Amino acid sequence: MNKVQDNITLVALPKEKLVPLIKATINGGSPFILNVTGQSMRPTLKFKGDKVELVSTETRPVRKYEIVFFERENGDCVLHRVIKKKGDELTLNGDAQLWTEKVDASQVLGVVNRFNRNGKWISCDSFVYRFYSRIWLLTKPVRRVLLKVKSLFSK
Repeated sequence: MNKVQDNITLVALPKEKLVPLIKATINGGSPFILNVTGQSMRPTLKFKGDKVELVSTETRPVRKYEIVFFERENGDCVLHRVIKKKGDELTLNGDAQLWTEKVDASQVLGVVNRFNRNGKWISCDSFVYRFYSRIWLLTKPVRRVLLKVKSLFSK
């Protein structure tokens, strides 16, 4: 399904076609805009509304605190935050998740350079965002409680 939004054509593609397109685009030096799907990166990224700009790992090296778009061994593609980097081994975590996973740096398809919320681009290099990322990562040990409290107020 194609849809025009803000002078950008939105195209829904199966992952078998999406992954090669993302690779070709960012490896060619252009950013790739991707609609956020799923809930694993809440509250940083919101499903059905936020967009991310992916760039190559050469443009934006993979470091701790970065959000990366990677392909799991089963072929699923996911946006998660790097919480630890040791050589080529990355430990990743969704901001709304309590568990982590380890992946090889070669599985990273792109790195989030900025994201769009409500028509406004937010740079991942901004002081406020970088501060937020570090604080959010520090909450990991108490995140279960924070998410439970938030859900009580959401009802």
